Amino acid sequence: CWCELLTDDAIIAIAQKCPLKALCILGCKQVTDCAIEAVASCNIAKLNVSTCEKLTDRAFMAVAGPSLTGLRAGYRPNLTDATIVAVATNCPSLEELSVRGCPNLTDAAIECVAEKCANLKVFVANYNCSNLTGAAIAAIGANCPKLATLHVEGVMHMSNEAIQAVAANCPRLAELGLGNSPILKDAS
Repeated sequence: CWCELLTDDAIIAIAQKCPLKALCILGCKQVTDCAIEAVASCNIAKLNVSTCEKLTDRAFMAVAGPSLTGLRAGYRPNLTDATIVAVATNCPSLEELSVRGCPNLTDAAIECVAEKCANLKVFVANYNCSNLTGAAIAAIGANCPKLATLHVEGVMHMSNEAIQAVAANCPRLAELGLGNSPILKDAS
């Protein structure tokens, strides 16, 4: 559902009057950083702001805190490594991260997530995450033993080694998406 006409005023009013713990504003193209900053004061646990075009790093920095367990920030071409590093650093209880369609993210940001977010259960980085490689996926596999869902379709420079790291260290993995991920090299 796309809420193209929803504005900051509505989100701010809800944040001020209701004890929000989860918010999905997928596709709300008018929502800006101001609304997310208001939501941050609720100590929100789950936030889906995929395709919210006006949000900047400032919004994600505001919401990054110990209460955040789930963040879906897909299709954000301006999402940066600095933002994901801040989320990883400030959200030790993060269980879900979806950054599909975020072409500026690099292995460094995802490796930070792997190091700081050992409780990660869901990781999605597919569809135009063109700067990610198997190294990032190997780090997730090596450091996130609770991982149950992994979607990395289209990750370039994927390796058998990365998939083997996931297999070796993620016994709860129940859902895996690898389509359009070329396996370019073997671990040997």
